[in-house]
Amino acid sequence: METSVSQTELLRTRFAQQGSYLTSSQVRAEGIDLKVIGRMIEAGEVEQVQRGVYRHTGADLPEHADLIELQLRVPYARLTLMTALDLHGLTTTRPTRIQVAIPTNRAMPDLTYPPVQVYWYPPEVYEAGTLSFGQPPLTFTTYSPEKTLADLLRMAGKIGRQPYREGLTNYLTRLERNISELLRMARIDRVEDELRRDLEVLTHDETR
Repeated sequence: METSVSQTELLRTRFAQQGSYLTSSQVRAEGIDLKVIGRMIEAGEVEQVQRGVYRHTGADLPEHADLIELQLRVPYARLTLMTALDLHGLTTTRPTRIQVAIPTNRAMPDLTYPPVQVYWYPPEVYEAGTLSFGQPPLTFTTYSPEKTLADLLRMAGKIGRQPYREGLTNYLTRLERNISELLRMARIDRVEDELRRDLEVLTHDETR
């Protein structure tokens, strides 16, 4: 059986390999008792940033640390709506709460931080248009710009049309815009007809 010292060294190695973060399930997968993590916390070497999520304090805090920690705590949460729009640089407004989508058959655990706004998506909406954001191993899941715009239009009755209109206007100025993909995402979200009308209006305004 490994000694506590060797287990601590193993955890230090794993923290370094995983970008300074480990979850309790990863610790247990190494055959290490969580008491070892507890001693590292007492020594100030590790901090618990979420329930079951630990960060080695010797490493610099990564960009988007709150989003990374949220993803580690709730692996099935996907950044959506205004949070996704902000990540893609399509808005000047940053939401006060992180907006996440989860499947309709899942519950969101209680979180003390960060502040989160939850939306329950049906399977076909939840699964479409996802992408990984960040640099491995510190990544989180969000939606593509096209899916984000479709979701904003789908949710406009609850959150208003302004975020969608701002995002769409900014998106159409980009060289890498993909209108066929945008329409495909809108079809999945059942807002294709409305999006087509908006595209016609915006395109007409540009050519006047």
